[in-house]
Amino acid sequence: MFKSLIYKEERVFSVVFKSSDSIKPVLNKIKQKEGLSTAILFLDGQEQQFLHFILEDECYALYRLAEDRLKPLLFSDYFRETDQMEGVLDLYRVSPVFFKSLLMMAQASPRFVLTSELVDLKRLLSHLSRNKKEAVLTLKNKKQMNLFYFIGGILRDAYLEDMDRGADSEENQLTKVFSKDGLTRIELYDGADVHAARDSEYAMKHFSDNAGQKEDDGPLLDEDDATPVPLDLLSEGKAVGSPEKNNASTLWVEVLTGSRAGFLIRVSKEAVKLGRGNVDVQLNDPQISRVHAELEWTPSGLFIRDHQSTNGLFVNDSKEKEKRLSLNDEIRLGDIRLKVVPAS
Repeated sequence: MFKSLIYKEERVFSVVFKSSDSIKPVLNKIKQKEGLSTAILFLDGQEQQFLHFILEDECYALYRLAEDRLKPLLFSDYFRETDQMEGVLDLYRVSPVFFKSLLMMAQASPRFVLTSELVDLKRLLSHLSRNKKEAVLTLKNKKQMNLFYFIGGILRDAYLEDMDRGADSEENQLTKVFSKDGLTRIELYDGADVHAARDSEYAMKHFSDNAGQKEDDGPLLDEDDATPVPLDLLSEGKAVGSPEKNNASTLWVEVLTGSRAGFLIRVSKEAVKLGRGNVDVQLNDPQISRVHAELEWTPSGLFIRDHQSTNGLFVNDSKEKEKRLSLNDEIRLGDIRLKVVPAS
């Protein structure tokens, strides 16, 4: 999906990739090119694909393409993993809108995940018209994805995988894609502040050894199952279904303090690990263990469990090993406070 969208952009050059050393002359070549304020360097190694996001001639972020998701990857790990890999490196000049849209999808979970059976296009556009933030709407079937960018509630651009853009307006393109048979998944990403990989300087400093100790600060990437449907989007006569049926939690957890204040943790099929190490949701506090606790949604409700942390897990100021969470419960890990909130 991502691959086909990128292939439709302007290819600047293509080189053979024989090992991780191949990237050095390519980065130098990029610096000599003009008009590359936003670009994507795509490495296709047949079994593995990687996307370098290039901003103003420098490496901004790096992702592995896995199961049609962008997974954050340290530059230091990338150079180790691709040391003996062969493939093709293609550089694509992309628009700033496309660049940011992909990063929003890579760095945040979708606000909601729907199907065309639950919502109609008129209600969806009405909902988006009230959204004053940047938003990315994706419409997917089993093999293809189409991407639509909104700002201030207005559809501004479209990136289409399964059809040519032609002379149609973005609104007509959205209508055509939405009405096509086989639409299986609708996702909305909004309000995401994109950020560079924490070790992005690694690629620009001759790949120094000590950069490999840094950790990525990417947010949780999951949402294989549908999130609760906002009531204003629900088509007439359609039922949302129980959490046990769609396996989507009706409770989320909001980070209240620290550098990630305001971040919503959404738990679906997989347990979500919290800590300051290489976990699903990183919380930067010296009193928090590398893997401190985990959240899990079960048929019995939302649970949090201590992961043998050094300083313990507290729910409503009571130390707990495991606790079923209820609405408005407050959680404390180190000096970071979190709160259980209704799914929005």
